[in-house]
Amino acid sequence: MAAQTGDRVQVGGGSPLSTQGKASWCKSQGVGTYLKTAKDVRYKGRTARLRTEAHWDEKALGAAWDVAKGDRVTVWRTKKTYEMHEKHRYIKNPSGGKRGCHDTANWYEANVMDHIQTSAVRLRKNGTHSHAVRVCVTTNRGKTKCQPKWFVDGKR
Repeated sequence: MAAQTGDRVQVGGGSPLSTQGKASWCKSQGVGTYLKTAKDVRYKGRTARLRTEAHWDEKALGAAWDVAKGDRVTVWRTKKTYEMHEKHRYIKNPSGGKRGCHDTANWYEANVMDHIQTSAVRLRKNGTHSHAVRVCVTTNRGKTKCQPKWFVDGKR
């Protein structure tokens, strides 16, 4: 499990071998440090994690480990933004629609890297409002598990 390096990971560009969800709201990860921001999702031997940018806090992405070919990780973002409090918070049932970016594990990612990662979604709208985000993992048999609560960034 060499891809998992604790709570911090350096990213850049993404894997050219990935099948990314390339909708207009799916953005490049850029280059920077992403931090773990919520409790991991563990399902059928897979582990999925939500990460947000450490410095600018403008983007969030999803990552998964212990994956099999055909597994998918999705980072979901609400269309609606929420007022940011001093610290981050979690909400259970956000209103409005949602958008997602996903990555599906190919043979190399499943058998060599044992890791997949999504494109990034925009987290903050400005200094006072943030989209709510969460991560889900879907097995190659179509079973899905998501974080029960959505993460809303804080001003700090």
